[in-house]
Amino acid sequence: MVKVIRSGKYIRIPVYDLLVGDVCHLEPGDVIPVDGALIEGHIKCSEYSDRKSDEVKKTPVDAAMLHLASDPDCTLDPFIISGSEVSEGVGTFLVTAVGIYSNFGDALRSFHAESRPTLLQLKLNSFSEGIAKLGGRYVA
Repeated sequence: MVKVIRSGKYIRIPVYDLLVGDVCHLEPGDVIPVDGALIEGHIKCSEYSDRKSDEVKKTPVDAAMLHLASDPDCTLDPFIISGSEVSEGVGTFLVTAVGIYSNFGDALRSFHAESRPTLLQLKLNSFSEGIAKLGGRYVA
């Protein structure tokens, strides 16, 4: 269950009912199920990459855009990534992507995608079949 603002009211809904455009509330310990942009608050998220946890401070979009206008090399990050965990702070964010269209969903989809064999794999398969046929002649 997640807390969202719909029609100006806070309600709790199942994660599966989240839609793009919902405004979600974040608290420490929350695992973020969708992608979004921080609207207000200041939070730190544990973003997992290569099994290492990186603590990333998040800044609201309006503050990040103001800073970006004056400093093109701005490193403020307003984006909330699915699969992250809120480690500190509270805030609200706007849902921008759900399901297979989110960062986490895209990663899961790439694991399930069928991959074509490479040219090297095709050559090795052909070579191993030849060895098996040749070896079968001498065993019999």
